[in-house]
Amino acid sequence: MLAKKILILSFGFLLSLSLYAQIIGTVVGADKNPLNGITVQQKNSKVGTKTNVDGLFTIKTTTDKPTLIVTGVGYETLEYEVTKKDNIVITLKENITGLNDVVVVGYGTQKRKDVTGSVVSVGKDRLENLPNNSFAQALQGSVPGVSITTGSSEAEGNGTSILVRGRGSIKAATSPLFIVDGIPYEGGVSELNPNDIESIDVLKDASSVAIYGSRGANGVILITTKQGKKGKMIVKYEGSYGIQHILNKPNLLNGAAFYQFKTERVVSAVGSPILYGDIYLKPSEKDVYQSGKWANWYDLATQSGIRNQHSVSLSGGVDKTKFYFGATYLDVHGIAKNDVFKRYSLRSNIEHKITNWLTLTSNTQLSVQRRDGLAADFSGQNGAVFMNPLTTPYNADGSPTIYAYPENQTAGNPLSNLLVKNEDNSYRMLTSNAIKIDIPYIKGLSYKLNTGVELENTIRRTYYGKNTATGYELQGKAINYNTINRNFTIENILYYTTDIGKHSINFTGLYSLQSKDFDKDSYTGTGFPSDVLTNYQMSKATLLTQSAAYYKQNLLSQMARINYSYDSRYMLTLTVRRDGFTGFAVDSKYGLFPSAALAWNIFREKFMDKYKWLSNLKLRASYGINGNQAVASYASLANFINRTYISTINNVETPLDGVIISQLQNQKLGWESKKALNIGFDIGILKNRITATVDFYHAINYRLLLDRQISPVTGISGQSITENIGKTENTGVELLINSTNIKNKILEWSSSANISFNKNKILELYPYGGDDITNKWFIGKPINVNYSYVFNGIFQKGEDVSMQPGSLPGFVKIKDVNPDKIITKDDRTIIGQTDPKYTWGISNTLKFKRFTVYIFIQGAGGNTKENPLAQDGVFTEITRNTTKKNWWTENNPTNEHWANNANANSYLGGVNIYEDASYIRVKDITISFDLSAKGSGKNNKFYVSGRNLATITNYKGIDPELATSNSNTTTSQWGVPLQREFTVGISLTL
Repeated sequence: MLAKKILILSFGFLLSLSLYAQIIGTVVGADKNPLNGITVQQKNSKVGTKTNVDGLFTIKTTTDKPTLIVTGVGYETLEYEVTKKDNIVITLKENITGLNDVVVVGYGTQKRKDVTGSVVSVGKDRLENLPNNSFAQALQGSVPGVSITTGSSEAEGNGTSILVRGRGSIKAATSPLFIVDGIPYEGGVSELNPNDIESIDVLKDASSVAIYGSRGANGVILITTKQGKKGKMIVKYEGSYGIQHILNKPNLLNGAAFYQFKTERVVSAVGSPILYGDIYLKPSEKDVYQSGKWANWYDLATQSGIRNQHSVSLSGGVDKTKFYFGATYLDVHGIAKNDVFKRYSLRSNIEHKITNWLTLTSNTQLSVQRRDGLAADFSGQNGAVFMNPLTTPYNADGSPTIYAYPENQTAGNPLSNLLVKNEDNSYRMLTSNAIKIDIPYIKGLSYKLNTGVELENTIRRTYYGKNTATGYELQGKAINYNTINRNFTIENILYYTTDIGKHSINFTGLYSLQSKDFDKDSYTGTGFPSDVLTNYQMSKATLLTQSAAYYKQNLLSQMARINYSYDSRYMLTLTVRRDGFTGFAVDSKYGLFPSAALAWNIFREKFMDKYKWLSNLKLRASYGINGNQAVASYASLANFINRTYISTINNVETPLDGVIISQLQNQKLGWESKKALNIGFDIGILKNRITATVDFYHAINYRLLLDRQISPVTGISGQSITENIGKTENTGVELLINSTNIKNKILEWSSSANISFNKNKILELYPYGGDDITNKWFIGKPINVNYSYVFNGIFQKGEDVSMQPGSLPGFVKIKDVNPDKIITKDDRTIIGQTDPKYTWGISNTLKFKRFTVYIFIQGAGGNTKENPLAQDGVFTEITRNTTKKNWWTENNPTNEHWANNANANSYLGGVNIYEDASYIRVKDITISFDLSAKGSGKNNKFYVSGRNLATITNYKGIDPELATSNSNTTTSQWGVPLQREFTVGISLTL
């Protein structure tokens, strides 16, 4: 009997061993590198585990040959049927649906399917397949709700303006907050190396940006740099060479046409027009005209630009250490002569896991930016665009003349900058270093100390020799300029995550301090004995002046965020942040910014099972308050400036030094705030081969940081005070669609399209109400508008001119907007807005065998822009050039352009010509050929790329995207024109 019991117990023990089989294996990616943190779970069971840093896992299952469910963020879920117990290798494919992609959301990451706010990631094609000088070029047209315009297309590519969901502030800064590897970044977009960037995520709604509180009102752009992966070290080289050409040249008058224009100019006396003839034709102009060697200043000031870039990177991981090292050299010579930008950058990203609970990370970029030399002058009334062609650019020895136009010495020579000695070097360090502690014995609890340092030192040495107009007049001019920018960040972050059945809770707590300061010293010397020692002779200057500037800002913050999810169906995010800013008044330094977001993954509901074609459906809603502190460091304090006054004592006038108030104190100055509502939904069909995201938003900016003029009765005439007044509104809709159109063994075709609409208007301005005509701010209208008289054609013979007394046939006709049958200043009106009402972009990627073709088209519209080329703007003596036009004459009674008459467009100061600035642009086309052996997993390629290849627009100026002034004069500033670029490049991986 005893033996029978022992036999039964032994059988039961052996049966229990078979019921709990131990499986040992490794999970790897497509590149055969091990994957850490992958979940391995027995199907239809709660038994599960996760892989370690070597990709290894051990699981005790309840059956001898179980099916394992293997899941990981960014990878497709795999069901693996176990056929053996030891040394199994499971390979996961990267997830192409995007639902399990990792999205950076600020102080952490989330799976896209769990995101409750409006977060959009920049496509890999925009980051990896294009020769970008800056990350802003990758953003343009690729993210709905983000509008990027180019102010000037210089070599550096730093002249961009970025708006997220419209313009909310009137006077305060509107640029988004940039976060690089968790640290606020204050530098220019050109000073970050795009080759080192792994991903860019844009936070747009109140809930997403609320984690950054005071600085999130203008949106947040999160930039994550490349990190190493465990496995074989990867050595990569990328090189490219590009040639640039001017996209669109103005049709300027040559010397002969300018001579004719000038001699046929008419000055009007009512009823008796007088021909200028050669009254204003200067001797030097006559000499140039007779010689036939007139100047084409536009061609003289431009060239074919080049772009040359080389990058080398090493990445990998061994044991508990992962690393990425990168070095890049960029050399750009712009299409404006002597416009040079060089960047040398080094990056070191290291992650080391000291123990299972202690991890160190360090991400550092060191860079040098060189902007030596001064580019040919394109700005102002005497720049290369409108310089008189009947002038002399060069001396007999080939050097630029000091005065190209001797009778008009204020014009100088647009090429004189080529003679200026200019050394301009900027040294930048950006480093973020963190310690993360996974608290032992408390599962899910961790602490992170995150520190950031950003240092920039700019040293500029400029010398105008006596061979330039400035140096000639001042007997040499030297400028020594030195600045130091410092930005320090310390963050204490507490994380806690736990799963209780189907409930998932994530908590993030923050206590941080950011401190930044700016220090500048500048010395200017004039009157030197010679040019030999250039900037190194300041002690010999006849006149030496010194200027200095300094400011400091501190920001103290506390934040708490809770993410709750039930069965990945119902999600809630609650965030509150408190910020204190030293720039505000004592009683208003702190602001509280709460937000809440809800999401419902409808697709996970049981009743959705019957819709087999639907693979994702999520509804999102958020509401919150963000802040903006983008004002000067001491805006709330009273400021004084020096003034000299005359004191009379005993009938003797003596100049004495004094001070006057330039800014009044405001003891109530505080946070500009923004409250915003966002409703959106995400949808996926056909196994997410087609996905779409739609967002509707409504935002109110209130307590604006706005300057109010002080009444003269206070005794402080002409001064202003910064107050929290005014209110603006932005409403809009955004759509993003991604699709995999074709995917088979021969051809792959994927597309991405986005469009966004924004309506911007001012709701309130000053306490007393009403518009501000001086600043062109109008209640119920957008912040930035064109406000002027409307061009209404040309007066023809026999037409009534009583509305504009003194006008003659051929004169400009101004529209009677009132209408009251007389043209006055009250006939000025709003002629469209300057910011686009809508922006869009569409990309297509086609892969055929080893060839890949990428096409990107983008555009913007709904805005109007002044066209300075439509003006004559030559002044009374016709000292400037102009473009060829269809001028009115008695034999050519056109309505297109007024007569060649000095007073034809002078009534009430004249009219500006505004045009529709909508455009469609073929932005990028890239054709690449895969050089890698099949199955090698390497990304070796050769490519040819074209940028700004074609533009469709009704705008007749230089370019619809480039900025121009909105003044009522003809001295609109011009930057370097946009260029077309062709690039060849190669990417090799060892």
